[in-house]
Amino acid sequence: MALLCTALSSLQDAAPATALKRLAALRLDRLPLPGHGATLDRWRALAAVGAHDLALAKLFEGHTDALAILHEAGAHG
Repeated sequence: MALLCTALSSLQDAAPATALKRLAALRLDRLPLPGHGATLDRWRALAAVGAHDLALAKLFEGHTDALAILHEAGAHG
């Protein structure tokens, strides 16, 4: 979580799409998977992104949900 918060502070003036790309490049989009016992950690990460930028949070949540779906489908990456 600390790395995510540090990265977010460095993205203060970045457009949401640019910020999402940067978070993904840093692999900070790899949140705990839903239903695996760390839901609170997942929600805290999403809340941190939302507190930083709501537009980014909307993109980030959709992106992390898609990663979770791909994981469930067996497309690990």
